[in-house]
Amino acid sequence: KYKLVIEFDGPFHYFLDIETGEIVENGRTKAKRRWLERLGWSVINVSYIEWGAAKSRSAKKDILKSKLLQWARERKELLRE
Repeated sequence: KYKLVIEFDGPFHYFLDIETGEIVENGRTKAKRRWLERLGWSVINVSYIEWGAAKSRSAKKDILKSKLLQWARERKELLRE
């Protein structure tokens, strides 16, 4: 049995790294994920950028399906070890 969280991260979960020009997760978001993982939860994050780029309901479903399949593959790999 798995405990799974899907979190939709809005713009306040990120900041612009002025050295690299990349948009990266802030410390609070990273800390929350670590805390949930220590409690036994798996966390799937969906950024507001990728969610907003998906214009149709079908595209949004595809994002979720892809992330869930990736999560399942990772679990399967862990079970083989």
